[in-house]
Amino acid sequence: MSQPILAEKCMDFDDVAWERSGKRFDTWKKEKLLKRENLIAVGNLIDKWRGGVPDTLLTPGRGAFNAWVRLKFVDGGSAVMRIPCYGKSMFPEEKMPHILHYGMTKDSPDELGPFIIMEYIEHEYDLVDALNTPGIPDDERPILDPQISEERLIANEDDDLDDLWVVQHRPLTLNMNELVQVGNFPPHLLPAGPFTTSSSYYRALADMHLDHLVTQRNDAVDSPEDCRTKCIARFLFRKLAMEGRCKYNDRGPFKLFCDDFRPANVLTNAEFQVVGAIDWEYTYAAPLEFVYSAPFWLLLELPEYWSEGLDDWTNVYETRLETFLKVMEEREKVALDFLYSRKSAEKEYYPVPEGLSPTDVLQILHNHTLLANTFWPRSESEVVEEKRTSNSITEFVINSSAGSARVTMSTTTDGLFYEEEMPLGLKMAIYYKVVNIQDQNAQASAHPTLSNESHLHLVEERSVVAPRPLSMLVKVKEGPIEKTRHLIWLLNELGRNGKNMAEALAGLRASAEGLDGVDGQAKPKAD
Repeated sequence: MSQPILAEKCMDFDDVAWERSGKRFDTWKKEKLLKRENLIAVGNLIDKWRGGVPDTLLTPGRGAFNAWVRLKFVDGGSAVMRIPCYGKSMFPEEKMPHILHYGMTKDSPDELGPFIIMEYIEHEYDLVDALNTPGIPDDERPILDPQISEERLIANEDDDLDDLWVVQHRPLTLNMNELVQVGNFPPHLLPAGPFTTSSSYYRALADMHLDHLVTQRNDAVDSPEDCRTKCIARFLFRKLAMEGRCKYNDRGPFKLFCDDFRPANVLTNAEFQVVGAIDWEYTYAAPLEFVYSAPFWLLLELPEYWSEGLDDWTNVYETRLETFLKVMEEREKVALDFLYSRKSAEKEYYPVPEGLSPTDVLQILHNHTLLANTFWPRSESEVVEEKRTSNSITEFVINSSAGSARVTMSTTTDGLFYEEEMPLGLKMAIYYKVVNIQDQNAQASAHPTLSNESHLHLVEERSVVAPRPLSMLVKVKEGPIEKTRHLIWLLNELGRNGKNMAEALAGLRASAEGLDGVDGQAKPKAD
């Protein structure tokens, strides 16, 4: 069993900076937050902006970065005033959402700090209560219940937000706050403005890691070897950032991302149904790759604090990640079904030449680069981008006389899934697969286009997904589209010439201009 990753193996907090931060907070809490006169003034301020008959002002509460004072009203509602914790939140003036009311430090009672007055979200628990191992005290670090059922892990809420945002300032990340609070990092070394590309953000992030190692004077390293290891790790990350590996999405799209989005900030009612999410201060427009990263909080505990070590953490995490991805797929399908409509063509069967085996056809369907040249054989077509996102998925951007096409090809066990983005938000999907039907009677009854001369067939299942307002105008033509005709032509030529791929591709390119509706072999055979 591997040894746990202990906190001292990582780059520790600067104890001097941490102690200084704690003293600042304790002083602020005693002399500002809990001061009776200030609490009365806070209650009056909430009452002024919320309206109604006040009932009870509750004792202040706090989270990791914010404190709040809650005022109950006779009508059953509540409102809270949220204030960044001095000494914990290092950039309190940078976040100012408009709720019931907000103000800067000078506008608050006794200059408590910048504040937000908002409606209180009635709740009984947060998601940590739902997922935590039973019996663990509140003052101990939570650990995901190993006996938790799959049903408990699967959420049932759906919320869609659609708005236009313009980024005008540098991001405020949780990492930046922690660097300044407990790393003694000079604030003036943080980025000064927004980033226009993902690569520039990654380079700035790499520079911050290096500056952190240089500027933290206390508890940064344990030995010369430890210092070399941390220095090498940072330079390797900087090397990757300088190589510009995110060139395909370098200028966006950028996605809204929250560093502090975790179960403790998702509120639920007594039945553990989600009623709200809070603490969005570390939210910013981030590189697209951030969205693809698996959430760190699936086990509630971070790997460096997992008592059984990294290997055990990884094994447990992977099982929970499968559940998370399964639910994500289900919720995406629900959203797509609500917003989009799918229209499908008849399933078509095309005979494969006798000289080709199922393995021969699958090798072609699994060669995405070859398929791109097959689907777009004409000389004016050009693959301008090709990105292998995994062992089974390739993304293409292809320019042709018909315009620019953005395509994704995904390998499946029995064939290929092809998806192409089209104008007006339309998407065309084609599923090619190889089937071997041995029983001639089964062939005849399966589909009228099945050939009785060949047991091996290429199957085309084609559909178009359109936004619901446009779906009534969309018509899906029957019969093979041009890409399928090109593919069938290639298979027929390979069967004829003894599997000479170079000759078959050359013939396809030479004949491409006359393929539309000319080559009878490319059409499905009817009974």
